Amino acid sequence: MLARVNAGNDLIDLIENERVGAACTDLSVETLAQLVTKLIADIIQDGDIEIRCKQLAARLFSPKRAV
Repeated sequence: MLARVNAGNDLIDLIENERVGAACTDLSVETLAQLVTKLIADIIQDGDIEIRCKQLAARLFSPKRAV
């Protein structure tokens, strides 16, 4: 996951704590390019990132949670 969010957004901590991607508050194209490059390297090195993303989505967006 790559997110560009407002400062103080809860998603920043969620993404970092769950180790599912990167988030930034910067509007700079250079910062986003650096994060994309890092995220690609992380995905290549960490085969479990996809599993963590799916598990997080299941926890946050399951029908049971929605009810």
